[in-house]
Amino acid sequence: STFTFSKPQPTGCFTSGWPLNSYSIWGDWVYWDWQSDGSDSFSREVFRKNVLTEEQQQLTNSDCASYLPMPGQEEVVFYRGCEGDTVGTMYYLDIDDLETHLISSEANGNPGGFDFDGMKWVVWVDEVGTSVVNWLWKYDVLNGVGPTLVQSGMTQITWPKIDDGKVYSGIWDSPADLTNKCDVRVHDLDTNVGNWVFSSPWDQIGPTVSGNVLAYEDTEELAHNWFEDQTSYLELYDLDTGVTRKLTDVAFGYTGIARHDKYFAYNAGDLLILCDLEAGGFIDSTGHVCPEGGCPELDGGVDGGADAGE
Repeated sequence: STFTFSKPQPTGCFTSGWPLNSYSIWGDWVYWDWQSDGSDSFSREVFRKNVLTEEQQQLTNSDCASYLPMPGQEEVVFYRGCEGDTVGTMYYLDIDDLETHLISSEANGNPGGFDFDGMKWVVWVDEVGTSVVNWLWKYDVLNGVGPTLVQSGMTQITWPKIDDGKVYSGIWDSPADLTNKCDVRVHDLDTNVGNWVFSSPWDQIGPTVSGNVLAYEDTEELAHNWFEDQTSYLELYDLDTGVTRKLTDVAFGYTGIARHDKYFAYNAGDLLILCDLEAGGFIDSTGHVCPEGGCPELDGGVDGGADAGE
C-alpha cells in the first residue's frame, strides 16, 4: 500500500518571506533553520514551532549560520559555520535553558552525514584530508563524553543512522577507491565493536533501520556502481532472519529514504512516497520481512499472497 504526495505546498504549513530549510520533527514540535533577516546565508538560525499550540520559538542567536537541526527529547544538535570557515562545527543545545555545548570543532561531514537518536548518541562523518576518506565519530550527549572515534581506515562512510544503540552505514572498505563495492556495516555504540551486516555484489548504500527491518538502496541486480548514475532498487533486509525482499520494481535515483515501525518513505523525483509495509504484504504483524512468496497469516494478520501490495 502506497500513498503519494506531490510537489504542491500542502495547506496549514509554514510560510515565510525567506527560505526555510532542514525540517525535523520531535513530538509536537517542528524544527527548521531559517534565513530570517534575508541579509546573507550566515544569518540562519534554528527555530521550532508547536503544531498543536502554534507556539514558535527561536533557539539560536549567533553572528554565524546555525543550520541542519536534529532534535531530541531535551536537546537539539546542529551545525554552525561562519563566513570563510572550511570546517563545520557541531553543537548541541539544551532546550530548557538554550545553553549551547560544543560537540566537535571539526565535524566536517556532508549534509545528512550525521544522526542523533534523540536521547544519548550523536554520530557523524568527518572527512580526513579528502572527501573520499572518512572517519566515523560519536558523542554521548547524556553524559557529555566525546568525541570518540568509532571507525577509521575505511574509504567512504555514508549516511550513518542510529537504531537501538547501534549505528548503521554504507562503507567502502578499500581505501580511496570508490569503484569497489559498498556494503552495510553496524557498530555497537557502547562497545565500538563493528561487523558487516551483509556483503553482496556491487553497492548496498544508505541503510536505515527500525525494529527488525533494514532498508537500503541496492545496485546488485543492475550490476553497476551507485556513483555511475545513482540509480538503484530499494530493498528490505530482516536483521533476525536474513530474509531479503525487493520493495521497488523500477530502478531510479531514489533519495531521502526513511523507516519507522511499519512505514517506509522515500523520494522519487518530485514525489514523496509513503508505504505501509504491513498492508502491502512486505512485513508481517510481528515486524519481520516476508519472503517473495508472501507472508503467512499470523494471528489474523496480513494475507501476503501473490497479490499482496497491489
